[in-house]
Order: sequence, then structure tokens, then C-alpha cells
Amino acid sequence: MRNVLQQFSKDLAILDRKAVISLVYAAFGLTCIFYLKNQPAVASFFAGTSLADFGNFIANSPSNNLPGLGWWVFIVTVFYVL
Repeated sequence: MRNVLQQFSKDLAILDRKAVISLVYAAFGLTCIFYLKNQPAVASFFAGTSLADFGNFIANSPSNNLPGLGWWVFIVTVFYVL
């Protein structure tokens, strides 16, 4: 176990700042995409705010899944383009 930890610390020391920032951003972005793709959770987060109607629109469109799909595309685009 010590060998693994020593090797990990050596590998971490070799990484430059740009690589570490990229890894942290990737972890943050993928986490946000995972949790923000859940439209009912977003609707409950927006409840009681001026965006409550928007949250209900993307979460509760039984006859059309386009609002939920548009929300998912927006979230993925924000985190992959930035």
C-alpha cells in the first residue's frame, strides 16, 4: 500500500498546473452534468424563485420531451465548450 501511495505522490508531482486544472475541471463538469440532467431536481431547486415556471416547463412536459432534451443539451454544451 505504501508503494502505491509513494508512486501516486511521485506521479502527482510530475503533473504540471495545466494538467491538474484540466483534471479538476473535468471532474467538476462531469459531476454537474450528472446532477443537473435530472429535470425534476432542477425544478425543485428553482421552486420559489423567478425561474420556477422554467423549472416546471422543463420537468413537466408530458406531451413533449423537447424542453427536457433542450435543457440537457444546454448543460452538456456549457460544460464541454467552456
